[in-house]
Amino acid sequence: MKHLVKTISIALSIAVVVSLVPSFAIFAEEETEVQVTEQQTEPVVQEEPTVPEVVQPEPEVIEAPVVVEPAPAPEAPAEEIPAVPVQEETVAAENTNVDPTTDLSISGDTSANASMAGIRQEAMFDNSTDLDDGTYPISADDYLFEGGTGKAKLTISEVVVQGGKATAVFTSSSANMTHVYIGTVSSDSEDTSIYNPDTGERCANVYEITNQQVTLPVRVNEKISFAGRTTAMGTPHWIQYYYTITVDEESESEDQPADYTAVDAALAKIPTDLSKYT
Repeated sequence: MKHLVKTISIALSIAVVVSLVPSFAIFAEEETEVQVTEQQTEPVVQEEPTVPEVVQPEPEVIEAPVVVEPAPAPEAPAEEIPAVPVQEETVAAENTNVDPTTDLSISGDTSANASMAGIRQEAMFDNSTDLDDGTYPISADDYLFEGGTGKAKLTISEVVVQGGKATAVFTSSSANMTHVYIGTVSSDSEDTSIYNPDTGERCANVYEITNQQVTLPVRVNEKISFAGRTTAMGTPHWIQYYYTITVDEESESEDQPADYTAVDAALAKIPTDLSKYT
């Protein structure tokens, strides 16, 4: 009997366990559903996309080309300018008014004339004289003027000698005469080899007339060729002239000491005591 009761108890226990198995299965299933539901209700956090870092390329450094400057060419040695003697400078100087002490007898060519392209190169007119220094008056009979048409003349009144050099002041009768050349011209036309009016260059023996007067070096007691430049008749041109100055050395008009011999003799005759005449 006890054995039967025990068997029945065991059978009932098994039956209870068997009946409870579905409940446990249902509970386990519900628990699983609850976990899944909780997982679904949780917000899904999306990860931000990773932006790839852009690496900027470093700018390429372009080196400037190296300019190699050529070495400067060696400077050419400066040409030495020959010194011009003082005597030659006198040739190129303005000769409108001639100083009687100036040596006008330079021989040979001058560097001043040689440097002027197209200008006649010649020596200065030689005005040396054996006359003693002093002033020699010139009368109409002592001065002979030739050439030209006779409409214009150049005249003088005296010759001055100083330092063995003779000069004279020439006066032109024409206001149209601009220059005088001591020498011979080839024709009655403008001659730029003697005087160039565009540049003002002139040869050694051309002198400018100012206020119808000009001082020229002269030679006496011989026929001298000279020319005058005139602007008359519309076209400047040269006219050939000649002069002859006759000078006697005894005609020199230097101041001589007064002769008081006669005066002294007359005074010697006057009494020293004039009281009896008063």
